[in-house]
Amino acid sequence: MNALIIDGGRNGLAVARALAAEGVVVQLATPTARPAARFSRAVTRTWRVPDPSDAAAFVSAIAAIGSRLADRDGLPLLLPVNDVYVIALGRAWDSLAATFRAGFVTDQEALARLLAKDRCYALAREIGVPVPPEAAS
Repeated sequence: MNALIIDGGRNGLAVARALAAEGVVVQLATPTARPAARFSRAVTRTWRVPDPSDAAAFVSAIAAIGSRLADRDGLPLLLPVNDVYVIALGRAWDSLAATFRAGFVTDQEALARLLAKDRCYALAREIGVPVPPEAAS
């Protein structure tokens, strides 16, 4: 199986190592010139992509990479590892679903609820998951 991790910082490096240990072929897409994960044995290739502030160019670059990564196991897994990438790719999921399997939540309402701490904590309380105590105002 192929996976494309978006981001090459500590989070990306940790995910790359964990996946590679399970036999996944890991590639990295990042707007950063020399991310830490680029030098890991767990990463087989690094792709330079535009910054997500140019959402159209960023998504187009990710889609182009995805079209090259399908293998006998099917579509590659797409794993953005920070909120900025999750939001950008989640908004564009309709154009990416033909070239990737999602390794993240793509539903926009769910993302909005999960990424805003107050909304996430309210959801956690609703389903009985403990949350940190809120600071008194």
